[in-house]
Order: sequence, then structure tokens, then C-alpha cells
Amino acid sequence: MINKIITAGRIGKATGYALWAINSGAKLTAKAVRQVSDAVTDKSLYKLELFSNSGTCEKTLENQNQKQISHILESMDAFGIKQISIEKMENK
Repeated sequence: MINKIITAGRIGKATGYALWAINSGAKLTAKAVRQVSDAVTDKSLYKLELFSNSGTCEKTLENQNQKQISHILESMDAFGIKQISIEKMENK
């Protein structure tokens, strides 16, 4: 009886490791595909000017893609940014 429990435990542990390896491989593949896709499709670059409550330009960011702009827009309240000016840069 104890041998069956030990065997079942070993099988469960081996299955867990196999599934963990498959999951890690899938995450790595997804990350690589996402980066390649972004590099191929996201060619437009923008210049951003970030303004605080007082209306002063706190920071200027250049060569930002659409994904980076989206991240900035989602987190602007956390950094005290109240206004953003976005200007499309010329493709080189």
C-alpha cells in the first residue's frame, strides 16, 4: 500500500515537472513571437512631452512606439502627469 502511494507521488511529481517545462517553453515562445511581431508591425515612432499640474514640461520622450505610449497613458496618474503632447516623428 505504501509503495503504491510512493509511486503515485513520484508520478505526480514527474508530471508536475513536465508540465512546468512545457509552460516555461510556451511562455518563452510567446515572448519571442511578441517581440518579433512588435519589431515588424510597429514602425511608427512618436515624441511625447509630459506635463504636470502646473503646466510645466516634466519630461520629453522620443522614439516611443504605440505600445510604450499605451503604457504611459495607463500609468500617468501614478506619476502626477496630467497632460501629454504626442507628435509623430518622421520615419528614417
